[in-house]
Amino acid sequence: MTRTDPRYGAKRPLRFLKKRLEYQREAPLTTSLPRRLAMWRGGLREASFRLYDLHDPEGAATYLPDTARLETFFINGSFAQGLLKDKLLFSQTLGALLPVPAVVGLIERGTFYPATPDAPPDLLGALAAYGSLVLKPSRGTRGQGVLRLEAPPLRLNGAPVDEVALRARVGALDDVIVTVTVPQAAYAEAIFPGSTNTVRVMTLRDPDTDEPFVARAVHRFGARGTEPTDNWSRGGLCALVEPHTGALSRGVKHAKRTSGKLVWQTHHPDTGAPIEGTVVPHWRALCEALLGAVRALPLLLYVGWDVVVTETGFCVLEGNANPDLDLLQVHGGLLRDPRVRRFYEHHRVI
Repeated sequence: MTRTDPRYGAKRPLRFLKKRLEYQREAPLTTSLPRRLAMWRGGLREASFRLYDLHDPEGAATYLPDTARLETFFINGSFAQGLLKDKLLFSQTLGALLPVPAVVGLIERGTFYPATPDAPPDLLGALAAYGSLVLKPSRGTRGQGVLRLEAPPLRLNGAPVDEVALRARVGALDDVIVTVTVPQAAYAEAIFPGSTNTVRVMTLRDPDTDEPFVARAVHRFGARGTEPTDNWSRGGLCALVEPHTGALSRGVKHAKRTSGKLVWQTHHPDTGAPIEGTVVPHWRALCEALLGAVRALPLLLYVGWDVVVTETGFCVLEGNANPDLDLLQVHGGLLRDPRVRRFYEHHRVI
């Protein structure tokens, strides 16, 4: 994809400029003006100077620019984008190929509708039947708007709530799907029990062989203040997953959460549980299952999968058509891998 893509017409360069300026405004960190301008010309946000190792020009060339996300969105076609964007459609389609959380209901304009004729007819009935539920926007991203319900006792995002307050909260919701909560494996629960801690696995389809491969995988962990999600930009930690063994590296928070500097941690700062060296169970089976799903659905060219590892296997929460680059590249430039570089070159991103 190029900046002169005919789908955008004459306004495309202005839109590209506008997006670059927005990327800079989102970054709260400060660097010198000359460096800031140089990074802007290279398609990098100011925050990336703190996240990436850009001091060595040769190493800096291995990072996919931040503004590439404006182009990577179009790697997948419209059908694939729709499949990955709509969580209900994702569940119905990918559920035939991968383990996904059971959908028990939908909330539209404040009203709960059971997903199947034999499902509990109301939200509290579903909560009584399953003990823990997740409510999330059907098209949301980055954990925004996610609610977790538990009973007994009745709790919302870990805090006590009464039925009156809960009904008022639910009454304001729209376009929300309700799923059972996936119990995470003991290692993830020990590292941080306040959130569902997910693995982000990015798969690409090799343009030369047509075979999918895992380009990178990272494990996110929530932290105090991010509950019930493991969102990295809000203060969670992220560790690289070694592709062959499933072993984790040290964890790191986003630099904006640690005064502009990356602080690498072998143990979780809130629980003291070890991160580095922990091995993700069922790792090879997880990767092979994702690759098998991509082979079965050839329209999926570029996906960031969010996966919960359980005691007996794993469960795929969702797929992202345009995965965040900073989360993946804080552990090193994606373009170090020749296959990854070739993929982005083929799709005219670089």
